[in-house]
Amino acid sequence: MNITDKTQFILIAEDDKDDQVFIKHALEGKAFDGRIECVENGIMLLDFLRQTSEPPGLILLDLNMPLKDGYETLRELKTDPQLRKIPTIILTSSMSSDDEVRCTKLGCNQFIRKPFSVNEYIQLADGLLNMLRA
Repeated sequence: MNITDKTQFILIAEDDKDDQVFIKHALEGKAFDGRIECVENGIMLLDFLRQTSEPPGLILLDLNMPLKDGYETLRELKTDPQLRKIPTIILTSSMSSDDEVRCTKLGCNQFIRKPFSVNEYIQLADGLLNMLRA
């Protein structure tokens, strides 16, 4: 899988506009020139996925979002035969180990706490791009 292929993209479900921008900038700073789409809640994420003809290579999913939170969204993703194979990373500010266990049981591929600095966002981008290469 070529991560510079324009058909590759990352779908971000995050209601915080600043976090959306930080993630996008970190990925672009690492020369990812694929598509990055952002939605603000789980309903929008699921609608987007069900309407697109090409699934993303990776989903970043926040837990605390309005209308449909990350838990409900993850549950729906991982029980849908057409969507469950999309790698899904929980990206959250939660420090609760219970949240991590719950998300792992629901089928997330990885549980990551949101970065606090530019350098941490750059490290996050490295890890995300490595997942896309795999």
